[in-house]
Amino acid sequence: MKTINLWKTQLKQTSWLLQLIGSVSAVVLIIVLSESYFVYIENMPCRVYINDWILGLVPPIDFSNFIFILTYLGSLAGFLILIQYPKRLLHLLQAYVLMQSIRFLLMYLIPLDTPPDHLYLQDFVLSNLYQNIPITRDLFFSGHTGTVILFALFCPYRKIKIVLFICSIVVGFLLVWQHVHYTIDIIGAFVFLPFIKYLVQAAHGSTD
Repeated sequence: MKTINLWKTQLKQTSWLLQLIGSVSAVVLIIVLSESYFVYIENMPCRVYINDWILGLVPPIDFSNFIFILTYLGSLAGFLILIQYPKRLLHLLQAYVLMQSIRFLLMYLIPLDTPPDHLYLQDFVLSNLYQNIPITRDLFFSGHTGTVILFALFCPYRKIKIVLFICSIVVGFLLVWQHVHYTIDIIGAFVFLPFIKYLVQAAHGSTD
């Protein structure tokens, strides 16, 4: 009942409602555009390899199922919590749009090539997109890691926030072990996401 009342209160505010509609529309637009954009990135020439010594420490192992479970269960848990907090959920949607926009720009400006001995990440949600072309070059920074970090940053409960942060660390670790990402891709997610949260909250004049 408390959650319903919160939503009723927020939806009565025209400016907030317009922000919500705009943010949801932007998320949908990002998802739609990502199909063509990732295919474009996949076919870009002049790729750059990184000599990542950490990747050389272990042979790649396929952790696709574990990465899938941690990423999507963590995101689902975060969403179910944040839906009880309309303002936080709006901020998260806007942060997601900003995160993906920055990723799109950085993928173009830093055209990294996939580590040569990588094992393809079987994402059972995204595999049906992208014109049936395997997407492997959406590297800097890691979207899977960044998404879990995003939910952790906006989660209002300290214990669950810690669990989600641990999930993001494990996801990043497994992505590197599978040689899907370079180490810098994971570090980049942990650097950019707090900054993105700060920008969104600053735009709203909020620190929570």
